Amino acid sequence: QNVVVLPGGGARCRFGTQTTGISLPALATQFQMFKWRTGIFDYLVILGNVSAAGIKVIKIDDGSQTGFPNPFSADDVEGRRVRGAQQQNELILVAGSAIPFQFTSDPTTGAVTGVNYSFKNPPSYDFLNNYDTNTFTLSSVAVTAASVPDASCPTLTVSGTPTFTFTSDFIGGYFEALGPSTGVQIGRGKIVAFDSPTVVRVRISSEFGSAANVGTQCVITESAYNATRGFPVAVGFYEDRLLFAGGKGVPQSIFMSAIGDFRDFDPGQGLPSDSINYTIASGQSDQIINMTSARSLQVFTT
Repeated sequence: QNVVVLPGGGARCRFGTQTTGISLPALATQFQMFKWRTGIFDYLVILGNVSAAGIKVIKIDDGSQTGFPNPFSADDVEGRRVRGAQQQNELILVAGSAIPFQFTSDPTTGAVTGVNYSFKNPPSYDFLNNYDTNTFTLSSVAVTAASVPDASCPTLTVSGTPTFTFTSDFIGGYFEALGPSTGVQIGRGKIVAFDSPTVVRVRISSEFGSAANVGTQCVITESAYNATRGFPVAVGFYEDRLLFAGGKGVPQSIFMSAIGDFRDFDPGQGLPSDSINYTIASGQSDQIINMTSARSLQVFTT
C-alpha cells in the first residue's frame, strides 16, 4: 500500500513516504510493528516471532537501530496480540505471555533503552475468596518501620482447615483485617516475603486490632500478574492513570494506577487518587482483548 505503480513502467514509494534500510530480527518469519512518537523523535518498533534479538527499534530520522530480546511468545506476535500504549517518551508493550516491556527514549539524544516494567506496588486480586474456616495470626499488629528489611517484617501464619497455602505469588498482595476498635481504618499490610506454605511476611501500613484474625473478617490478595496467573493483554493511559487489563487469571479485570504514579497499583484506603480495580462480572464469559482512551475509556472484549 506504500508503493505507487508509475504509468511509464516501474514503481516508487508512495508520495509523502520515505524508505529506510531496516535489518529485520534475524530468523523471524512474521512480524508486528508499532509506530512510536516522542516529543522530538519518531521510531518504528518491529517485533519478530523469535526471542533472541527479536525486537528492533528504528529511529526514523537517521535510520539508527537498536536491538532487544523479545519477551513475548511467537504465538503472540504471529497472532498480532501484542498491544502498546505510549505517553511522553515511553512506550509500554504487553501480551499475555510475558511481563510488560517498557521502552524509554532519551529526550536529548533519542537513544532507546528497554526493560521489563517494574512496579512499586503491583496489581493484586483476591483469587481464593473463601478462607472462612482459617485463622491468620500476626507476630505484630503495629505499623512496620520503613527501616525494617522485608525479611525481618512481621510474620503472618495461617492455620485451620481446609488447608490454605501461600506461594511466592502472594508477594505484592495484601492482607486486610479489622483495625483497632477505637479507629475507623482497617488493619492492612503488604505481603513482602514468602517463608513457607503457611507463613509469609507483611509490611504493616495500618495497625491491626488483633494478632489472631478469623477468615470471615479478612481479605487476602495475591499479585494479579505472574508466571502462574499470566500477564496483561491490554494496556492504556487514561486521565493520568496507567491501565493494565485482562490476562489468563483475570480475563475481565482492569487495574488503574494511582493518579500521576504509573507504578503504584495499591488501592490503599480508597481515596480518589488511589489505584482502582474493576472487574466487569457481567454474567458472561467475555474476555478483555484491548482498550483505548478517548473522551471515555473504551474496553473491547471477545
